[in-house]
Amino acid sequence: LMNLDFVTQLLQIRLLLAPEYTVLAIRNQEGQVREMLEDLADVEDSPAEYSRRDFLLHRQLTILSGNPIFTLILNGFGDL
Repeated sequence: LMNLDFVTQLLQIRLLLAPEYTVLAIRNQEGQVREMLEDLADVEDSPAEYSRRDFLLHRQLTILSGNPIFTLILNGFGDL
């Protein structure tokens, strides 16, 4: 189990990075980003499914950003 401090630290990093890779993703692939967000409307009401879809959304945003370093960083969180 992860302790609360570690989870908080991970979220702090994501809060710093997410706006940057999201803006880049929108600039590069606005239509795809819009479709991904629309697909989130039907997320199953379960914490596990929400967490899975949230990670996949952010991973795809890093890919669409065009900067593979964002994806490498986020992939490091995948098994946590």
